[in-house]
Amino acid sequence: KVNKLIEVGFIREVKYPMWISNILPVRKKNGQIRVCLDFRNLNNACPKDDFPLSIVELMIYATTSHEALSFMNGSSGYNQIRMALVDEELLQSYAFWAKECQHHISKGDAKDLRRHLS
Repeated sequence: KVNKLIEVGFIREVKYPMWISNILPVRKKNGQIRVCLDFRNLNNACPKDDFPLSIVELMIYATTSHEALSFMNGSSGYNQIRMALVDEELLQSYAFWAKECQHHISKGDAKDLRRHLS
């Protein structure tokens, strides 16, 4: 799985990370391993939004006049989103099996993004 992420450009090696998150390998019900990252410390260090989320009724009302809606499954498709370059350095992890150990998660590649959006 990790090698596949490297091949498609979702992760890359970095030499001098500013932030490192731990990798948590989690076994799925089918026996495969899911690679998860623990971003709790990063979330605590980042500033919070100054505004609350909209209530559901307002969000539904805002979409009623549109012909088509698009939804993203955040739990399974987060790798399809390109991150801002300034934020990429915050999403690094320590990989115990790698020689350099630091990897960078870039959350997407333009070719895959175009394929999923078309």
